[in-house]
Amino acid sequence: MTSPDFSPIARQYAESRPGYPAELFDYLASLVDRRDLAWDCATGNGQAALQLTRHFGRVIATGPVQEPDPEAAPAAPLVTPLHPAEAR
Repeated sequence: MTSPDFSPIARQYAESRPGYPAELFDYLASLVDRRDLAWDCATGNGQAALQLTRHFGRVIATGPVQEPDPEAAPAAPLVTPLHPAEAR
């Protein structure tokens, strides 16, 4: 199955998409006892993965794209991108 190519509109998407409030990630982190690892499935541009690094020791980000999005949020040392999510 081929994923759609959104790269032609990636910059516009990154500039216009609202971010997530920090309180969302504070709340998510409060739900778990251990904070050594988090998984951001369907990571998209990676903005949630970056927010998760404030609360978790390591974040694994997966998504359906073969190549990282050039307009994605800048990578953090604690984020491990794994593409594609459907990898066997």
